[in-house]
Amino acid sequence: MNCQKAVFASYRIDQYSDPDGFKNSLGAVLEQYPDEVITYVCDPRTGIQRRMKWPPTISEMVEACDEHRAFLEKLRKARPAFQERKPEPLLRQRPQ
Repeated sequence: MNCQKAVFASYRIDQYSDPDGFKNSLGAVLEQYPDEVITYVCDPRTGIQRRMKWPPTISEMVEACDEHRAFLEKLRKARPAFQERKPEPLLRQRPQ
């Protein structure tokens, strides 16, 4: 999985006590989340790497994934209110 590799590659190998164990555990955790959550949390531009100087623990990865999933759910619940409004026409009709 590219996302799993992105997290792993963001830190020095000597910072992991068991690199293979971490990769396996991380893969198992990430499988529980939708792709959009995994991509966001593992992307070095938006994810956990921007918050943490040291390799994250599995519990920190779970927290980050849960936090982003909750954010997306909140955003989706708010969206119907905006969809109820009809957009203004781009061109005004000319009087005849």
